[in-house]
Amino acid sequence: LNSKDLDRIACILADAITNEVLERWEFSVDVDKDVNHNSAPQKCDMKQIRESMRNVLLQIFQSVSLLPALPDCAPSFEIVLYTKKETKAPDRWVETQEQQIINQERLPLQTFNTKIHRVEGAVYYKLDL
Repeated sequence: LNSKDLDRIACILADAITNEVLERWEFSVDVDKDVNHNSAPQKCDMKQIRESMRNVLLQIFQSVSLLPALPDCAPSFEIVLYTKKETKAPDRWVETQEQQIINQERLPLQTFNTKIHRVEGAVYYKLDL
C-alpha cells in the first residue's frame, strides 16, 4: 500500500478437486497519487473511518446469507494480490492468471474512504450451484 503498487485484493473460494472458482471476494484499492512519505499528515476522522470499515464488515457478514450455499466439496481458498505491471513480486510469490467465475453474479459492497485510500468491494458468485 505504501508504494502504491497494489490495485486489488481478492479471496478466491474454489473446489479443491476441480479448481472451479465458486466465489471471489474482491476489493479494489485506489490510492491518492498526490500523497507520499514527505506529505503532511492527512487530517482524518478516525471515528468515521472505523465506522465505515465496521459497516463494510457487517455487510460482508450479512451478504453471506444472500449467497447460494456452496456445494458439498473440498473447499480451498487463495488470497490474490493484483499489482501494477511494473511491480516486482517477492521471490516467494507466484504469478497466477485471473480467476473468473463462469455464469457469475456480482453483489457490490459498500465503499469506504480514508482520504488516502478508497476501497470498493464486491463478491462474485456462481449462479448455478
